[in-house]
Amino acid sequence: MISSNLNRSMASTSKRTCIYCEQVRPFTDEHLFPKGLGGDDRRFMLKEMVCGHCNTVVFSKLEASFMRNSPVAIARIFMQKIKGSGSDAVIPRFDIRSTTVMSPDHGEVEAEMQAEGVAVILPQLLFLSGDKCAITGSDESVVPSFLQKLRHHLGDAASLVQKVTSSDGASFDVTTYGYQGGEYIEEHSYIAPKPPSVCIWREHFPVIDHNQRPSRHPTLYRRSAGQIVLRSHQNSDIRHLLTVARAAIEAIEHAPPPKGSDIENPSMLFSLSMDMDAFGRVLTKIGLNLVAHSFGEGYIRHSAFDSTKAALLGHAQNGVHYETSGSDAALEMTFSGVPHGLHAMTLVAIPTSQNTCNVALLLRLYGAITYAVHLGTDAPPPPHSMPLFHVIDYNAHRIEELSAIDFIRKYPPKRTA
Repeated sequence: MISSNLNRSMASTSKRTCIYCEQVRPFTDEHLFPKGLGGDDRRFMLKEMVCGHCNTVVFSKLEASFMRNSPVAIARIFMQKIKGSGSDAVIPRFDIRSTTVMSPDHGEVEAEMQAEGVAVILPQLLFLSGDKCAITGSDESVVPSFLQKLRHHLGDAASLVQKVTSSDGASFDVTTYGYQGGEYIEEHSYIAPKPPSVCIWREHFPVIDHNQRPSRHPTLYRRSAGQIVLRSHQNSDIRHLLTVARAAIEAIEHAPPPKGSDIENPSMLFSLSMDMDAFGRVLTKIGLNLVAHSFGEGYIRHSAFDSTKAALLGHAQNGVHYETSGSDAALEMTFSGVPHGLHAMTLVAIPTSQNTCNVALLLRLYGAITYAVHLGTDAPPPPHSMPLFHVIDYNAHRIEELSAIDFIRKYPPKRTA
């Protein structure tokens, strides 16, 4: 039975189908290890194995979510440096609903965590009590351009936009306000397929426990990408906030620019969601890519990996299985000698009979948790009895391939307490 499956695999190969979707489509080179996680080493590519549809339509979206909305996102932004420049730059970032820094003067203020863990307070206008306002930010030199952009958005008309996501895709809820008699008046609302070119994005504060965190000041701020955002409470009077903002901007125009001050060891608060589906699927993809690279195209096409591939592509619900090292001392020790500046991974084959085995990936990312990822059930024995270890320098984007003996010599395990 095993030989017939392998024969079927090689027959599929002759048709040049994708190893994942098994469709006849144009191929693209696929990185063995995700580029955004430090695997941009073109010596380790899967060539003429993965189709462009799987690579760009399926895997790229999964990997983007993995890097920005997963348990490793925070480690990545602190530990992985920017690679390249311009449009080709690989810049670690993660997607969060809210990032704030505790300011001694104004409490929580809008911020962004940028590459290498640098906290930046965004330029912002804070709405204080009594219709008073204050400006804050990490860089006082950007205040003039920030105010100029606010004036552009708060002219005789202002548009506020909220993104609406449904099964049919995204649309945008637009509310327009006109400036009449010294105040903004709501004019009309409509749903649009895309936002206006000049608009203010409307966001709400995350739900908080007021016994643990004080109430926030409504805030008009500019993201590093350039969007102007009004973040406020659910029941805030938007019309009034816009009117106060316009009056404040006109008054600030004739006042001296504010002086900046440093906040030592700032406390940062995050509000984010985790995409655990993408997390498990990307771990699985890394393992399957490694199977194809280490054991060959014929082996990865064996039916033992079919259910895992289907889950990776989103065609099955229960094919992704992984666990963390937890209290397993032996598993934790596998990569204990590898420095935190490196990822490490290897494949293991666990015999289930004389002629079959289960195949799994062991993977440690950013020197933290080791994951064991199930890849195939009742697969034939791998063509290589000795496992290969791969160590990824995620800042140099260089992959090192080592035999088990060489790996132990170079990265001898360290006993944990």
